Amino acid sequence: MIVITGATGNVGHPLVELLADAGHAVTAVSRATSAALPSRPGVVTAVADLSDVATLASGWAPRPRSP
Repeated sequence: MIVITGATGNVGHPLVELLADAGHAVTAVSRATSAALPSRPGVVTAVADLSDVATLASGWAPRPRSP
């Protein structure tokens, strides 16, 4: 699994898409629940804020891969 923080940003969003298209299991992490996280097969989304340790478990918890 590859975890991408900033998955809604100018670099993170295309990176998530590129990795998912290449067949990698990706967790797309963003700190905003209202942000448009990438939605595609093989991508799991999570909301976490790197400055708030309590939220980090959601981004790094193992999950089954999306179809």
